[in-house]
Amino acid sequence: MGWRSWIPKREKYDIEGREVLIVNKTSIDFSQLREVILLVCKTERMAWHFPKLTFVIKDIGELMNAFISDKDLLRKKTIITINGSEASKENPFYNKEWQGTITHELTHLYHNRLTKAITNSISTQRKLVRSLQKEKFADLKYTVKKITAIRILTFRLVRQILIEGVAVYSKKLKLEEVIFSDDTFKEEYEAEAKDTRKLKTDFINLLSGPIWKDLSIERGYHVVLFSLSTMVKHYTTGYHMVYTILYVDHDTTFEDILLFQPFEFIKKYEACMKIKGLQPVISATSGDGIFDYKNVLATLTAAAKKGGV
Repeated sequence: MGWRSWIPKREKYDIEGREVLIVNKTSIDFSQLREVILLVCKTERMAWHFPKLTFVIKDIGELMNAFISDKDLLRKKTIITINGSEASKENPFYNKEWQGTITHELTHLYHNRLTKAITNSISTQRKLVRSLQKEKFADLKYTVKKITAIRILTFRLVRQILIEGVAVYSKKLKLEEVIFSDDTFKEEYEAEAKDTRKLKTDFINLLSGPIWKDLSIERGYHVVLFSLSTMVKHYTTGYHMVYTILYVDHDTTFEDILLFQPFEFIKKYEACMKIKGLQPVISATSGDGIFDYKNVLATLTAAAKKGGV
């Protein structure tokens, strides 16, 4: 086969004046995946907002099916990377599942285009890391920086709930899995309430546990950030919140939710849960939710001041 087999295969398509570039960096036959990509770009409204979309197929193990890199977002590149290892697997639901996956990632691009939700989050993280790298801190300053890191990490969880919630909703809508009914709402709410109690416990234990011991603030921050990335509970929590808002408040559209800021999103959800007479799984500052942002942050801050973090 020789070295030529490793040259990326590049295909360019024009869809009603929009450019779609597919770059295959694997040896897989991507003919089926190509059809899925082009179909979504033709039929998904969010794709119509981008004059150019690039899809890169490469082997990235089994970590995820697709992603958008921080680097590409910050450079304003509309690139979706697809896991060739996963895309090559036999799956009778291949077409539909991958339509959902690509729609999920397109939602991230469109959401960020509207509000800069993701790039703002990335920039905040990077600014904090740079500030942590500047010098070694005395005890007082060390505690202050630790509390700052905790605040950033707690808000990041809240922001991710919104970011992933809208993307999961888009995917489920594409897969025709969104069913608005009292029974579905009740079933999903009960599951979320149970899981959110565990999320709260795990989150507080993570940020107030021994993970910071003998580590610099910078190193501790990165360790916590990685651990948070494995706590994917916010995917279903965010979806439950989007679903609830659309199910209860018929005057609010999905496009409206995409424009919400994180706390605006939570407060709208709280209002809808109040209408239903149920405890929200997440609340901002009211103290009503199973996971209340203000209360959780107060608990972690108090622990940090006492040296428990």
